[in-house]
Amino acid sequence: MSQIDRIWARRPVIGIPADFAQSPDTTISHPRWLLNQTYVDAVSDAGGLPLILPFLPEPADQLLDLLDGVILSGGGDIDPARFDRNRHPRTDGISPERDDLELRVFQAARARGLPILGICRGLQLINVAMGGTLIQDIPDERPSWSQHRQDHDGLARDDVSHPVTLEGGSRVATIYGETRIMTNSYHHQAVDDLARGLVVTGHADDGTIESFEAEGEPFLLAVQWHPETLYRRHTEHARVFSALIDAAANRAEPAMNGLVAHD
Repeated sequence: MSQIDRIWARRPVIGIPADFAQSPDTTISHPRWLLNQTYVDAVSDAGGLPLILPFLPEPADQLLDLLDGVILSGGGDIDPARFDRNRHPRTDGISPERDDLELRVFQAARARGLPILGICRGLQLINVAMGGTLIQDIPDERPSWSQHRQDHDGLARDDVSHPVTLEGGSRVATIYGETRIMTNSYHHQAVDDLARGLVVTGHADDGTIESFEAEGEPFLLAVQWHPETLYRRHTEHARVFSALIDAAANRAEPAMNGLVAHD
């Protein structure tokens, strides 16, 4: 295989910031970095190489040198101080370390034009990072809205539970190939004020913002559902990961120009 063949065979590297937690095992006192296997599998099955990112004190730019794209995954709630709100009694799972890491990675990735996919908390993090706000507890603040925790209804994570309407012509509708899809739902928070520069491209029937994209950016897409737990049973959800990998691969192509192959 020539050098150029080896270069083109390289799988796009997708960075996924990890969560930060103290081990529940009382015999182990060390903090741990955590990430659900489903994100790793979804990236790998789509043709990418997942790279789990820990919190490090040095600038995020050093991490971004390794990456072709970024996923901001699901998880606990974002500190409401980040969007100038008092903490709601049901806001939980806050990790200052994770908030710091993801905000730095997002800003650095966006500045570089890296493809970015936000999932659930990731959607909320992007909105906050760009100046938006969040509903901290849907049942309390939007009691007329539907239940968005399908585990409370006994449904598994790889079950679908409600429809989402996608805007025709949007990136997400193009990826899925339709404007009405079935998704899962595991969140008690949602977008409240949408940040400037973002465009809503998907709604639940109750009005919950389920997807948005960024104006004038090559690939900045976020969804409120969890395609990483759906894509094996509901294969249409694999398309969003394939789209991210394709965008990451296409972005890397110009860097290969001018290289000379040597057998």
